[in-house]
Amino acid sequence: MLLSGAEKHRSFWAMVIMLVLTLAAAHLRLSDLGALGFYGDEETTAFPAKSLAEGHGLSMPSGLPYFRAIPQTILNALSASLIGTEEELSYRLPASLIGVLTIPLFLLMSRGLVPPFLAITAALLLVFSDWHIITSREARMYTPFMLCFLSTGLLFVRWADNLDFRRIAIIAVLAALTLLLHTLGLLLVLFPLAWLVIRGERYSRWGHVLTFIAFVAIFYFVVNRGIIARAFLEWPATVGQSPSAGQSQAKTGGILEPILESFPWIVLGLLGVLLGAWLGRCLVVADQRNRPWIVKFGAVSLSIAFAFFLLSANFYAAGIAGISLLLVQPVRTLGHLSRCKWPLILLASSGIAVILYVLATTESVADLKDHLRFPFPYFAYFWEYSPGLMVLFWTGVVASTFPARRECELNIRIFSLVAIGTIAGLGVVSEWGGMRYLIGAYPFVLLVAGYPLYRVQAYLRDRSQLAGQLGSGVIIGCILIGAVQGHSLQSAIEARDISYGPSDRALTLGFDIYPDHKGAAQYVDQHAVGQDIVIVEDALQQYWYTGRELLWLSDDIANSKFMYVDSEGVLRDVYVNSKVLRSAEIFDVCTIHSGAAWVVTSAESEDRRHLSLSNAQREWLEGVMRNLEPVFVARDKTTSVYRVPCYPPG
Repeated sequence: MLLSGAEKHRSFWAMVIMLVLTLAAAHLRLSDLGALGFYGDEETTAFPAKSLAEGHGLSMPSGLPYFRAIPQTILNALSASLIGTEEELSYRLPASLIGVLTIPLFLLMSRGLVPPFLAITAALLLVFSDWHIITSREARMYTPFMLCFLSTGLLFVRWADNLDFRRIAIIAVLAALTLLLHTLGLLLVLFPLAWLVIRGERYSRWGHVLTFIAFVAIFYFVVNRGIIARAFLEWPATVGQSPSAGQSQAKTGGILEPILESFPWIVLGLLGVLLGAWLGRCLVVADQRNRPWIVKFGAVSLSIAFAFFLLSANFYAAGIAGISLLLVQPVRTLGHLSRCKWPLILLASSGIAVILYVLATTESVADLKDHLRFPFPYFAYFWEYSPGLMVLFWTGVVASTFPARRECELNIRIFSLVAIGTIAGLGVVSEWGGMRYLIGAYPFVLLVAGYPLYRVQAYLRDRSQLAGQLGSGVIIGCILIGAVQGHSLQSAIEARDISYGPSDRALTLGFDIYPDHKGAAQYVDQHAVGQDIVIVEDALQQYWYTGRELLWLSDDIANSKFMYVDSEGVLRDVYVNSKVLRSAEIFDVCTIHSGAAWVVTSAESEDRRHLSLSNAQREWLEGVMRNLEPVFVARDKTTSVYRVPCYPPG
C-alpha cells in the first residue's frame, strides 16, 4: 500500500528520531567500556564465559557447572573468543550492545500500543537513564533480561489482541530466553493475567492466554528448579560434602504464642475478607457492562485483598491492592460509586479506626514501619532514585482509569498492573534485594510515567498544531535538563564517566563506591613470592585477576551455602576453590605459614563486614588495619593491601 505524503513525512521523522536516540544511546553505553576493572558480580558471569571460550564448557574455576544466564554466557564467550579472554571489554560488550539495541526495539514494539509521542518520551527517558547506562556497561545479564522481558510482554499484548500466529513462535523463544537469563522471568505470567482482567471480554482467546501462562510456569520449573538450582545444590556432593551436612537447627519459641499475639489482627483480617467480598460484589453488580467472569473474579479478589490488608494493618499491601482494584474496576461515575456506599462506609470507618489505633499505640517510627513492610516496599527504591519519575508514574496510573483514548488507556492500565505486580511480587519473595531486580518493570514504569506527559501534549495539540509542537519541545527540554531525576543529559554523562572511588549512585551501582579490585590484585601478583599466602575479602574478584590460590575471609556459618568440604576435609568456596579461613584458624594463620601474608581488603565490603565476616574474622582484620600501614592503596582510596610477616615456630 502506498503511503500518503503526510504519512511519508511522519515516517521519515520517526526514523530520524529513532536514529538520533540510538546514536546517543550508543555513545553513552559504549564509550571507554573496558576502562575500569570488574566490580560487583561481573566476574561471576565472566568465569563460565571464559571457560566456554577456552573450550572447557559452562563451569566455574572450581569445576561447578554453571547454567545461570546461559544466553548471556554464550554471547560473552563469543565476544571473548574474538577480543580476548582477559579483557573486561569482552564480557561487557554484549550487554552494552543489547542496551543500545533496546532503544529502537522499544520504539518499534511500542508502536500501535501507545501513541508515538508517548513511545518517544519513554524511549528518551531510557536513553538518558543513568541506571540503564550503568547496567548496560556491566558484564551482567540484567540489560539482556530487561530487553527480553520487555519484548515478550509487548509482543504478547499485540498477539493477544490480534491473535497473529506468526508471532507465537517469536514470543515463545523470547519467553524462554527471559527465563534462561533470570528466574525473575517467571513474572511474565503477569502479562496474561493483566490482559485477562483488563481485556477479558474476548472469550475466544482465553485458551491461548492460559496456554502461555502454563508454558512460562512449566519452563521455569524445568529449567530453573530442575537444571540450574539442582546443579548448584548437587555438585558439592560429587567432590566432597556440604559444610552443613548432618547439621540441623532447632526451632525456638512456641507456636501458640505468636498466634495469640496476632489474634486480634486475624479477626480484623477476617472481617476485612467479608467486607471486601461485599464491596467486590457491589462493584461488579453496579458495572452495567456484560463483563466475563474472569474480570469479575479479579475485581472481587482485589477487593478482598484490599479490605483484608487494610483491617489487618498492612497498609502498604492495602495500597497496592487498592490501586490494582482501581485499574481493574475503574469508578467511572459517582452513581457507580454510590451503589457501593454501605460496604464503603463500613470499610472506611473500620479502616480509619485501625489507622488511628496504630498511630495511638505506636511508640516510634520504626514500629510504624512494621505496618509498611509487606510486601517489601521496593517502590521506596524508585522514589529515592527519582521522585519525579514516581510522581509521573502514579499520576499516569490514576489518569489511565479515567475516560480518554480508549485503546491507549487500556494498554496503560495493563502496563501499570504489570509494573505494580512485578515490584510487589518481588517484595513478597525477597527482602532487601538490589534495585537491579526491578529492571524488568522499569520500561513499563517509563511508559506509564510518560502517559500524563502525553495527555498534556495531546491537549495542547488539540488546541493548535503550534501549541502541540511547543509543548513537545518543552517536555523534552525539561527531561534533558533534569526535571525527572536520573534521566537528564548531565546524569547520563556522569554515569558514562564513572570512575574508581566514592559514588552518589549507590542504588543503581549497587555500592556507594566503585572498587578497584584490579589494582590491588596486580600489586599482590607483582610482589608476592615463594611461600607467601594471600588473604582476601573478595575471593572471586581477586582470583579473576591473579588466578592464585587464596584464603577467603568469610563467615563459614552465614555463607555456608557458597562453601563445601573437599575430600581432604578442607572448607572451600564453590566458585573458585579458595580455602575458607575459618574463625577458629584466623589468629594462628601467621604461625603455620612461612613467608608473608598479604591481606587484601575490599571497598565493596567495608560497610558490610558485620554481615560477611564472623566476629573473630572482623576482629583479626581490624587489628591488622589498626596496627599496620597499608603497603598499597588502590585507586578507589579504600581497597588496601597489607603485608603481615609470618613467624612459624622453630
